[in-house]
Amino acid sequence: MPDSLVIAGKYGWEKAVTSSATAAVNPTGSKGRQLGVRMHLPDGRSFVWCKSAGTIGAGKLVAQDPTSTTYDNGLVVPTARAIGASLVTLTNAVATLAVNKFKEGYLHIESSIGLGYDYKIKSQVAATTTGAISITLHENDGIRIALTTASKAGLRRHPCDAVVEWPTTATGIPIGVTKVAVVSGDYFWAQTYGMAALLSDAVVWRVGAPIKPSFSVAGAARDANPVAGTASTTSGSKAVIGWAPDISVSAEYQMAFLTIGR
Repeated sequence: MPDSLVIAGKYGWEKAVTSSATAAVNPTGSKGRQLGVRMHLPDGRSFVWCKSAGTIGAGKLVAQDPTSTTYDNGLVVPTARAIGASLVTLTNAVATLAVNKFKEGYLHIESSIGLGYDYKIKSQVAATTTGAISITLHENDGIRIALTTASKAGLRRHPCDAVVEWPTTATGIPIGVTKVAVVSGDYFWAQTYGMAALLSDAVVWRVGAPIKPSFSVAGAARDANPVAGTASTTSGSKAVIGWAPDISVSAEYQMAFLTIGR
């Protein structure tokens, strides 16, 4: 049986890591946990289940997969699909696509007939740059507005799929903070809310100040509104990821209060 959408966890569970999507995952012993499942600890901290696409140390901010944007718009629907259809074919002229790259992700209709609707992807076949992308939607989430050959679609991975260490140039949204070191292919809990150890860049956090992703140190955070004489806050991501309970020490790990997601 899959996990419920929210797990009432115990201290230490947030440090669980596994390299298999279907292996029993300590400490719950459950199998097949879906990306995006949340866990709350008794002290109010919150976490989200993610898959890593790289080597990331503990206490680092992670971001959504940047390669997902390759397919996020302009995909043609070559064959009309009726209301209730769970199989959608899209024309691929972008890049070779690995099987299930968009599994558990989303298909959205960006223009023409059916625009504004999004659907949950159950599976997706491999495709070449001249082949079609065949998408199977989840049960009970079939097409609601019939699609025509004028419809244009886009694909997005689940934001917790193939996360990377936050880069110095923003490529997506912040997802959470690692609790343990992970490597590519690992499944792990990323913290989204509450007190967490997080790397600070050279811009010192002020007590009570909002913090945002760094644009000078990968995986780090900086004061969102630094004092005069420091780098401009117009650079990098504008996302506020939390608050500084204490003055930080440059390039060291500090306790931050995260507010990425509850």
